[in-house]
Amino acid sequence: MTRKKKWKRSLPRRPHILIVVEGQTEKGYFHHLVNAPDYQISLSGVKVTIIIKNQASKKVVQEILKMMARTERIERPYSQVWWVFDHDNNPNRKEGYDEARKVGIRIAFSAFAFEQWYLLHFVKSAKAFSEIGSLIKALQKHFPDYQKAKQNDFENLKDKLEIAYKNTAWLRDNLEDKTLHITEQNPYTDVDVLVQNLIDIGES
Repeated sequence: MTRKKKWKRSLPRRPHILIVVEGQTEKGYFHHLVNAPDYQISLSGVKVTIIIKNQASKKVVQEILKMMARTERIERPYSQVWWVFDHDNNPNRKEGYDEARKVGIRIAFSAFAFEQWYLLHFVKSAKAFSEIGSLIKALQKHFPDYQKAKQNDFENLKDKLEIAYKNTAWLRDNLEDKTLHITEQNPYTDVDVLVQNLIDIGES
């Protein structure tokens, strides 16, 4: 007598995503996003890791490729790889951006810094900043308790996400000179694309 084979129901695989960031501000934001109670199960395959700040160049891209190769040897490949970095007056930013795009790494870029994304949760702002201190002062007019990398920024700002999406779209539609390379734009951010992507997965 042959036994009937029992079929086990397989659980859907969670998207395997790598997010490489420059600093604790970005790491904290995305860590809290992927671990938010509403999203943490669907986003359990997301890894947020930090890389040396202010060397937005081919060296960073090479390091990301090494991370991807190490993971592929012991796990399944990443379905998405993102690099989150800022203008920060880094002279190598264009070189790094172009090299990353060439090898299929997605980019979430902000100018002057990541806090530009936070500012757009409150206002439509096309003001260019040349250093981080001035940008933070502008943000603190709307977010008085803001301290860099000291709180759960995702939780504090998530109720204003729809405003941020509209304001970032407005900013990109109204760039002063659209012929400039993205890394030469200021102000600029497309962090919303990554955030929306993660939240869509988290809610699925």
